[in-house]
Amino acid sequence: MKNDNRDRVLIFFGDPDAPIRQVIRTTMASENYRNIEVFNKLQTLRDSIRNLDPHLIIIDSGLPEGDAIKLISDVRLGKVGRNPFVPIITTTWEPDRKTVRKIVDSGTDDLLVKPLSPAQLMTRISVLADNRKPFVVTSDYIGPDRRDDSARKPDMPCFDVPNTLEMALSGEDIDQTKLDGLIKEAMAEVNEQRLKRHSYQIEFLVRLIIPAVKEGKITIDTTAQIEKLCEISEDMERRVDDPQFENVVELSESFTEIASSVRKKLPEPDPMDVQVLAEVSQAILLALNPDLTQDSAVTEITDMVRKFSDRATAAELRR
Repeated sequence: MKNDNRDRVLIFFGDPDAPIRQVIRTTMASENYRNIEVFNKLQTLRDSIRNLDPHLIIIDSGLPEGDAIKLISDVRLGKVGRNPFVPIITTTWEPDRKTVRKIVDSGTDDLLVKPLSPAQLMTRISVLADNRKPFVVTSDYIGPDRRDDSARKPDMPCFDVPNTLEMALSGEDIDQTKLDGLIKEAMAEVNEQRLKRHSYQIEFLVRLIIPAVKEGKITIDTTAQIEKLCEISEDMERRVDDPQFENVVELSESFTEIASSVRKKLPEPDPMDVQVLAEVSQAILLALNPDLTQDSAVTEITDMVRKFSDRATAAELRR
């Protein structure tokens, strides 16, 4: 990184603790990071992200007046701001397993546990600028790929996204039209990968739901699975609004309608609706994954269901 360009970097820094805000801001200014906007409430930070384009966001998970972790997720999903790929560092005083998992799953680039030193933060900023992790997309995650090499699957590729922090530090002129083009290109990749992962997830969920409906054993888990199915189908319907997915539009609309009907009829959904869901979900899976044969699709989903059942059984035995 070049120090002479650090004053070009627009940083949004949200922290509820005034002394921490002052120490971090002073330290960063001494390193020539002078263009820093500080926030002590979530709503003002959210509004600023909507109206401006920061090159880096540093946010504490405990920022008041809202859910800071959800804000990160909303940024990644493109619901807040114009750049879903803005670099984000999250800080927290709560390193318990549940909180850490929520932060990681939000799509943040990095997590720093407090108390932290300004030097730690500076190091993480350098790494994020020079060696940012590529992104990966699943049915419920958009963010940096944290898998090790052995866990990477060829059907779940990772890809580079625009790094505004790196651009600003390099002295590159960040033309908004050019940046919008880079974001659009990356979002197209996100959309394609998200739809593929959705197709696997809905087929998986339908496989879990069918036996429960047939046996008349609608549990809390089954209800949650149906709710998740509706959530995914609605997101999928929004994402297929693109000419390259025109072969899936009608299938997606039908699936959303039937899934909604199943949810409305709980706790006694129509078994015929669920059977149609199974047929449509498999058609969607094959349409969005043209290299997949019906036999290989059945094998993959069956394996997913088996692993899920094994984990559920193991969890039950540990109780």
